[in-house]
Formats: sequence, C-alpha cells, structure tokens
Amino acid sequence: MRTRRGMLLAVFALACLVRFAFVFAVPRENGDWAMYSVVAQNIYDGCGVSVNVPVHCTPHFGGNQLPLFPAMVAAVWRLSGHSDVAVRMVQSILAAFSAVWLCYAVDRFAGRRAAWAVGALVAISPIQSVWAGSLLTETLAIATTQWVLAELLLGHAEGRFRVVGVGVAVAFASWARLDGVLLAFPVIWSAIQLAGPWRGLRGAVLAGLIAAAPSIAWAGRNVAVGISVLPIYGVLPDGTQGPKGYAAWLESWMVDAAQRGPASYFGVSDYQRIKIDPAAYLDAGEKTAVEGLLARLVTFSGQPFPADIDAAFQRLADQHRARQTGVDRLMIYLQRVWALSERWLNPWAPNPGDGRTKTSPSDLYRF
Repeated sequence: MRTRRGMLLAVFALACLVRFAFVFAVPRENGDWAMYSVVAQNIYDGCGVSVNVPVHCTPHFGGNQLPLFPAMVAAVWRLSGHSDVAVRMVQSILAAFSAVWLCYAVDRFAGRRAAWAVGALVAISPIQSVWAGSLLTETLAIATTQWVLAELLLGHAEGRFRVVGVGVAVAFASWARLDGVLLAFPVIWSAIQLAGPWRGLRGAVLAGLIAAAPSIAWAGRNVAVGISVLPIYGVLPDGTQGPKGYAAWLESWMVDAAQRGPASYFGVSDYQRIKIDPAAYLDAGEKTAVEGLLARLVTFSGQPFPADIDAAFQRLADQHRARQTGVDRLMIYLQRVWALSERWLNPWAPNPGDGRTKTSPSDLYRF
C-alpha cells in the first residue's frame, strides 16, 4: 500500500509541477474565453447564467456549453479576489487528481509497472498540460474523460460495472463539454463486456440516467425561464444572435481552419476583418454577390449583423447547396476530416489546413 501511495503522490506532484509550469510560462486568454468570461462574470455578479453585455440578466442555456466551467471560474474568482491565475491553478490541480485516479485504476487493472508508465505519461504530457494555461474547457474535459476511463478500468478490475461511479463521471464530462455524451459508446461497450448484453445494457441505462439527471434538471430550469432546452447555437459574446444565414453560407463550402478563421472570426461586429478564401465561390456571379454584401456589411461595423444581409447570405447558401451533388458534399466532409487529422499522420505536413504553418513540439510528441 505504501508503494502505491508513494506512486500516486509522485504522479500528483509531477502532474501539478508540469501544469503549473505551463500556467506561468504560456498563459492564454483567447477563443471561447470571450463567451466563458461573460457567463462567469454574470454568475459572479449574481446575475445567473446569462450572456448579455452589459448585464441584463437574461437567462441563457450556458454560453458555448453547459455552465460547469463558467460556474467553476466564478467560484474561484469569489475565493481568490477575481484571480485568473487561481483559475488556472485550480484546473491544474483537478487535472492532477484525475491523473492520480487513472493511475490508481491502471494499478488495479494491469499492475504497478503499467500504472507507473501511464501515470508518468499522463502527468508530463504536453498535449494535456499546455491547456492548463488556457482559460478554456479543455483541461476539465480531459480530466473528466480520464475519470470515466478510470471508472471503467476499475469495473474491469473488480469484475463489475460501476453504475454510480460511471454515471457521475459521465455527468461531469458532459457538463465540462457537451461532446462528453459521446463517452456513452465506450461505457455501453464496457458494460456489455462485464455483464453480458442484457444486464450490461441495463447497467448502462442506469448509469445514463444518473449522468442525465443534472441535464434534465437544467432543462427544467430552461423551461421555467422560457428558453430552449437545447443549446442556443450562434450566440455572440455580446449576447446577440449570430448571423445564421452567413453561417449557413460558410458551412456550404468551408473545409479547414485556414478558411474558417478569417471568414468567421470578426469579433462582435468588426466586419472589416472578414476575409473569404477564393476557393469559396462556385462562379464569378457568386463572388460578385458576396463581395457586394461584404462591402455593405463593413458600413455597419459596430452594429449587429443586419437582418437583410444575413437573409441574402441564406439565399446564397441555398443556391450554393442546390448546385452541389451528394458527392460534392461528401468530398467537403472528407476534406474536413483530413484537415483535422493530417498532422496526426504527418506532423511535417506543409499546409494541412489547421491554420498553422509550422510544426510544433506537440505535433511531434503526438505523432
């Protein structure tokens, strides 16, 4: 037991040390933090889960995700005097606890040597640790995913499906990021392996009910305040609805991050930053129409996206899709998959479409 305790303390200390190094060496506030920070500030101010700036306390689903991460941020701010460094430190410590729990599960499942290997790998992984310096959901998402994996491994070590443990872990994983619900697939498979088809499915359903309970309660809250029980897509950091027609047009052709960034990241209403990849257009007519709409749009900088321009982009999106075949749409999908995965297969790829032009140490480590 002392040997196991020493191993777990070593993994915890190493995981904290590496993550704290990233907290102070590579602190970042970018991307979706624009929305998370608004929700967190509203919770901190006693306004509740809202995305309005300035604050009007209009209820919202949770911003970009369910509101676990902003709620954690608000709680840490309350205890630390509104310190972002404290948020980074707390999420690093939570990640370290997750690494320890996974290490413990591997020890139970596969033995001490495997546990040391996994514990060290998870503790020092730059792919995981670099997120500790970012005010984003990734650190919590990785930690809760490892929590789910640990519960499954412990179940295999014990010869039973841990209904409550798995259900609680999946609940936190889905509240860290909505795509945590995809963990249902390994959960179901593991339950069937442990208990057979019928008993396994029954256990998985029970775990699913536990995992879904917080979301069901949150859906009740959303109904009570008169908003949708589903995520509200396309809300901007100022609380206004993003342009659905423009987004639909982008979706009709956009393949990779190099195209998405200049076309879609323009702040709240800083429209002059929009740049469209020449590959977007099916013909000169579409290009002329888009350039005309964007020229008009720039005159509205500092204001919400005009409804008539958004409607015009929706018509262009409909026309664009009408001219695409099923094969065309499949090729766009496959190109997106390739753009996301190419650096995994070839970290030296010269132009993989992920928005970066240089190979990073993380690319080589991941490969």
